[in-house]
Amino acid sequence: MTFIHHYFSGDSTTLSERENTALLKALVKDHKAALKVEYKQYELDYKQALKAAEAEYKRAKKQAEEDMYRKTLEAVKREVDIITTTDEYANSDEKTRIKIAQFQNWMGHAAAHRALEVESGDEAEGSGSEGSFMDEKMNPDVSV
Repeated sequence: MTFIHHYFSGDSTTLSERENTALLKALVKDHKAALKVEYKQYELDYKQALKAAEAEYKRAKKQAEEDMYRKTLEAVKREVDIITTTDEYANSDEKTRIKIAQFQNWMGHAAAHRALEVESGDEAEGSGSEGSFMDEKMNPDVSV
């Protein structure tokens, strides 16, 4: 813009050149204002897209954690079911059977607790109640 001003503002310029200078200055000013508005719109669109992406990431992460938890419990249940069908388990002592029964009971409580967490949305709030439940119940008291 300074170039335009200096080019057309010399003493040797004609009236039409000065008018052209004024028109060019106005055009540049309007264009600059339009670019600022466009930039603000792009910035707003960027922020909205970022928020949408973050929400999708959180949703996908939560779903992946739920799937992992469910698949882990299902895998452990399958393994326990396999163990309980073996002759070794059938011939085991009462203490071993009680421990496995308590473990199966713990798995049922863990699955139920997780289902309640998911329904109530506690996990989305970051309460961390799952970890405390797991820590409390991981080593059930066995007194046989």
